Amino acid sequence: MPDAPPRLRTENRDGTAIATLCRPDGSNGLDRAAADALHTWAEDVSAAAEGGTIRVAVLRNEGFAFSVGGDLRAFDASADFAEELRYVATRLHEALKILGAMPLPLVVAVDGVVAGAGVGIVMAADVAVASASSKFRMAYLGVGFSPDGGGSWQLARRLGHARAAEFALSNRVMRADEALSLGMVSRVVAVDDFETAVDELTTQLAGAPKEAVAETLRLLRTAGSRSLDEHLDDEARSIVRLSRTPDGVEGVAAFLGKRQPAFS
Repeated sequence: MPDAPPRLRTENRDGTAIATLCRPDGSNGLDRAAADALHTWAEDVSAAAEGGTIRVAVLRNEGFAFSVGGDLRAFDASADFAEELRYVATRLHEALKILGAMPLPLVVAVDGVVAGAGVGIVMAADVAVASASSKFRMAYLGVGFSPDGGGSWQLARRLGHARAAEFALSNRVMRADEALSLGMVSRVVAVDDFETAVDELTTQLAGAPKEAVAETLRLLRTAGSRSLDEHLDDEARSIVRLSRTPDGVEGVAAFLGKRQPAFS
């Protein structure tokens, strides 16, 4: 049998790791090949981040959908639907854990339909940019399933129980502007400006001071799991430590000298 078409196209450019969901049918449904590709990319980016060669990761899409979620037809064509679903969900979840632990920002650029696990992937981003034409739908109840991809966890924390339950249980379509107002995405951009906006954002993040970015992300990611007292103590330690780093020294010198900083 011929090899399946690639599910993910990857490249590294100017300190940015870019992965594009690229199924030929445009749906970017998640099957075994897609889950494996995302997992491999997550591992590669994590290793590159630790090595200092990558400073930003971007996940984006081609086609009419960012992702419609699990590929039910592929699951049905397998020897065991439930076991195939288990493999894909587990592999995807492992990838999301890796991406969420990286000391660099994950940017998700959404242009199109987002459904099922695609919703969870979008909300796993540190920064999610959506085109104005994008639409979101949980979709699980329509086939008798419950959420995966971290969707229920993210929705409950961002929207609160009542709004999360309404969105998940109604199975309705949510437009990009509402997703922005509820905190599901960071920015909504006009379709004609979308590519430029994503490129400008990633360029800005790639040029930011690496250690300060990593510490900012760490503080934000841990803020909900401890007390304010603990967090304040951690913030104090972090800002003092960063003030002694080369980038911290350079940043202050540039500010006092009224010039642009030259971060490492």
